[in-house]
Amino acid sequence: MNYNEVYQEIKAEFPGFDVVVKSASKFMWFLYYCGLMRFWCPTYMTNFTTVFGQTVYMPEYLIGSDSGADVLRHERVHMRDSSKWTIWYWITYVMLPIGPSGRAYWELRGYKETMRCYYERYGNIPDSIIEFVAGQFTTSKYLYMMPFPKLVNKWLNDIRSQIINGK
Repeated sequence: MNYNEVYQEIKAEFPGFDVVVKSASKFMWFLYYCGLMRFWCPTYMTNFTTVFGQTVYMPEYLIGSDSGADVLRHERVHMRDSSKWTIWYWITYVMLPIGPSGRAYWELRGYKETMRCYYERYGNIPDSIIEFVAGQFTTSKYLYMMPFPKLVNKWLNDIRSQIINGK
């Protein structure tokens, strides 16, 4: 699916949905500085997409692209989860983000969709994708939300098998 198709699907499901250029958002800059992200995730404003409510804050280079479509699909998983689980989602995602956390559970759901997108687009999920996603879990990018590389790699390889086998 292309960017516009995904955008329209999400807009139909979430009428308040919007995409904002992340670097143009004062709210995102506020989070970046107040969260001291320049010290633990310096690329937060340029390489990461963030969703709050029904607004996706996305780096400008992704907007309109195939990669941006895949990112929107990932973020839609978070939108659905936060809508369904409401306060529980926010407590476990935002308020307890460091170390082995509920945040890892929610992100694993989002990255499963990212991996599915990759498989649909290219017909495989190479080890480089597993390594990239594992790095999101085990490094400062997401505050070491699951700092156990062997466990994360097992999860991701299991997900890869599920996707390849049509599950």
